[in-house]
Amino acid sequence: MGLDKYQEARFQAYTDEVIRIEGGYVNDPHDPGGETKYGITKRLAESYGYKKPMINMTKDEAKELYRKAFWIGSLASNIMHDAAFNLYLLSIHSGNKQAVLILQRAIGVKDDGVVGPNTLNAISNVSESLLIEALCYRTLDFYVIISPKTQYRYIQGWRNRLLASRRINWKERINEYERLL
Repeated sequence: MGLDKYQEARFQAYTDEVIRIEGGYVNDPHDPGGETKYGITKRLAESYGYKKPMINMTKDEAKELYRKAFWIGSLASNIMHDAAFNLYLLSIHSGNKQAVLILQRAIGVKDDGVVGPNTLNAISNVSESLLIEALCYRTLDFYVIISPKTQYRYIQGWRNRLLASRRINWKERINEYERLL
């Protein structure tokens, strides 16, 4: 199995799950993210050159925006176990730097937002299951902190999606995508 093919299968599997849980077009006046499609905000899309109305965005266009904004060169793309999905989803919901800060708090290293040797060593020295567990708890903490901005309107959905993602057999799902490539 080639690493490039495996990495593409991971990206496809993770991103299809993100698109599934984020849903289609939304323009909720209570959501500070504003107009979105497949979880991509209009602001993010436009920053990457997207010019069409958000309601017309295709899944393939959304995937390429996810690739550019959250996958290429990301820490999630370089963690070779299931915690990568949690970090990827967290990056999408909070931004790359905030995701690294939350990860650093979860693994007990200085939270400076910089992925350096201490962060990488801590990641490699913690078990996958403990890392996923710690990331989930820290992510829930983050959701609670930001919930007052939306009058707690979305916290139950965020929690449910996070917990549901822990039940996914990523190895099996990635293998399915790899066979399709």
